[in-house]
Amino acid sequence: MPFLNDKIASQSQLSFHKAAPTRTFQDIARQIEEAIISGELKPHDRLPSERELQQLFGVGRASVREAVRILESNGMLEVRTGAVSGGIFVKPLTTSTTVDGLQRLFLLEQISEKELIEYRVAIESITVYWAARRATDEDIQEIEQIIEVMEEESNWKQFHDADLEFHLAVARAGKNRINVLVMLAIRHTLLRIMQEAFANIMELTQVREALIEEHKRILLMIKTKDEQEAKRLMTEHIENFYKNAKLE
Repeated sequence: MPFLNDKIASQSQLSFHKAAPTRTFQDIARQIEEAIISGELKPHDRLPSERELQQLFGVGRASVREAVRILESNGMLEVRTGAVSGGIFVKPLTTSTTVDGLQRLFLLEQISEKELIEYRVAIESITVYWAARRATDEDIQEIEQIIEVMEEESNWKQFHDADLEFHLAVARAGKNRINVLVMLAIRHTLLRIMQEAFANIMELTQVREALIEEHKRILLMIKTKDEQEAKRLMTEHIENFYKNAKLE
């Protein structure tokens, strides 16, 4: 039998229309995605059967299957097997789903590393501005603990992970979840060059210590609620990192 919370979406309730004649599978995927985002299709809903979807969209089996495959790979749909409990289901959207979607968009649009770095500088300078205004004592304590980890860490991979956590903690302190998602997507897209940069930097004790000291100064501005100085220091911090890593 279907899962307890699963609801089968009725054909009459869905606003699907005949798919466009060119690249029909993409149009089908777009319509289903829009239905999920709008809430017309909710998490755990079961879509009409494959045959019913063919009728709704006026297409063949191959187009429906390709559209479902795309949305399944994007983490939006789940295909379950079984005569009774099987079918096509809407997966609950998670942070990972959203970040992966943004990352795919960057790659599909062939966004350059330079563009991503420029945007990172811009978004993080605003993020720390909000953090200086909105950070709670708990936020500040979390950032302090991350800096302590960085001071003790000699492994470049662990140092990189702690650095990412520092910037995400600042974003969370700014109380804007969009910034956290965008920052994650940018850092994941730049993962390879970021890891290479940290591998090189960790061999330069002076540069490593400078990064930690810059983090401490940024934290002090958050503590003292100096928004403008926090913004200036974050911009300088990120730009200096890419200069030292020769990534600009």
